[in-house]
Amino acid sequence: QNHDLSGLPPHKISAMGMRRTFQNGGSFGSMTVLENVLTGLNQQTTGTPLGIIFGLRGAYRAEAAAVLRARELLELMGLSAYAARVTANLSSGQQRIVEITRALAAKTQLLLLDEPAVGLSGTERDHLVSILRKLASEGISVLLVEHTIDMVMAVSEKVIVLNYGEVIADGSPAEIREHPA
Repeated sequence: QNHDLSGLPPHKISAMGMRRTFQNGGSFGSMTVLENVLTGLNQQTTGTPLGIIFGLRGAYRAEAAAVLRARELLELMGLSAYAARVTANLSSGQQRIVEITRALAAKTQLLLLDEPAVGLSGTERDHLVSILRKLASEGISVLLVEHTIDMVMAVSEKVIVLNYGEVIADGSPAEIREHPA
């Protein structure tokens, strides 16, 4: 799909299936893991706070469906055991996975990740690699901006190397390894 996104407001881009994460983290530290993921479902949830307040059945059904979807995502991402934990009490790697899970919550087709491996231990980075592979196998495209070369090579089908905004190499991981620049 060729769509010019220039000038579109974020909620319109989001409605097209594009989500992103931030390099410096973006989880809501005072909320639980489940609550963080539920915030990613806000555009898909048909219930409203007023509907909940007034006890409308449709609102309760919508909320129950959102919780079910969030729990499915937590299972997919290996976070089920942390659903009730406050996000601020998790490791930085676990917080990154929570942020990615929230970004995936609403029928994401393209996920933009800005240096998701920053500050992660080797074990956490390996877990992130397995998650990114799993997402690709489920048909979700990932645009990864990352300086951890081993991770880039482990998860990418295509690599574009930039130096001060200029493309210096473009190809498969194997081609990039052999590229002189």
